[in-house]
Amino acid sequence: MAKRGPKKDDPGMIFLIPELCCITGISDSMRQDFSLMKEMSTYTHVGPNERFE
Repeated sequence: MAKRGPKKDDPGMIFLIPELCCITGISDSMRQDFSLMKEMSTYTHVGPNERFE
């Protein structure tokens, strides 16, 4: 039987420096910008043929 317990490659605690962290995603003002959303949709909405490649 295999031993149960923490994995050897488990990094343990991760410490993040708040000054170096940034929020990901888009803000509400960016979401309301129609031209920005239209431009982003060309990259995010991929058709089946492009997805398959």
